[in-house]
Amino acid sequence: MKLFTCLLLLCVTPVCLAVEVQQGKQYAGGAYVESSQAGIGLSVPMGWKGAWPTGTEVFMLESRALKATIFMTFEQVDDAGIRALMSNPVPLDTLTRLVPKSPVRMTGKVYTAQYTVDGAPELSAYITARAIRPALAVAFIAMSADASTVAEVERIALKLATNLKVNTPATPPATTKAPTQNGGDLWSDYFKGRYIAHYFSGSGYTEEQHLWLCSDGRFLYKSGSGGYSPSGASGAYGSRGKGYWAATGSTNGEGQLILQFGAGSVSETHTPDADTSSTGEGGERWVYHVLLEKKLYLDGKQWLRGRNEICD
Repeated sequence: MKLFTCLLLLCVTPVCLAVEVQQGKQYAGGAYVESSQAGIGLSVPMGWKGAWPTGTEVFMLESRALKATIFMTFEQVDDAGIRALMSNPVPLDTLTRLVPKSPVRMTGKVYTAQYTVDGAPELSAYITARAIRPALAVAFIAMSADASTVAEVERIALKLATNLKVNTPATPPATTKAPTQNGGDLWSDYFKGRYIAHYFSGSGYTEEQHLWLCSDGRFLYKSGSGGYSPSGASGAYGSRGKGYWAATGSTNGEGQLILQFGAGSVSETHTPDADTSSTGEGGERWVYHVLLEKKLYLDGKQWLRGRNEICD
């Protein structure tokens, strides 16, 4: 689903001075979280924790007691679009998708449906969504790992959607874009000062990639992965590098993002038995095919856009 970058604000009571949230900060149950840009607000359920993970465009709620996670996302669709999206498989990333196991139902102004998770039969999923203004909807995607708590998790997700406070959104500041002859924006302008990230998790394995694209042409890259096997074995791998980037084409079509590494990238592996580190020869050249269709895709994989806190 389309993820919408929110300016989140926190209040300890419904009437208070809002404080701009920082990525990576957690909010305890009972905290009131508000987005002036999106024009919405909600209370974190008691016993849950809320957070805006660094480098993402999604607000996440987690309950360890219920073994469940709820993701709040936005989609630029109307009521008919909500039904269409929820009636079909919902891709979470290139390898994971939710498959409908119930018809879409309507409860008041809220749509609901239950799902299975491809490749993870131990998980169940539930989506509840509602339109909050013309051509804009909010969805709560609940993932449960304990069959005994599924009903409670679904009840909480439905309550979040039903009780969501909807306000008039703040007017974002005007921005100036550099036009091209064919009507799109240059990819080279689009990527200036950007921070983008790709995440994947499933079957005990997690993977993440981070890319900071500085306006002066430099880039910083960092990746990490880890997991465990049914036997209990675990390990972690990470790498990092830097160099210069370039981009070709315009955003109304497919383009290229080119990363030219300078000094060799550093790779590290950590296991319970040993830690190792190695350095590449340097000079690697990576070329991504990039596409912008509401979401940003690099080589067919969705990447999220966030705030660049490393460089301008």
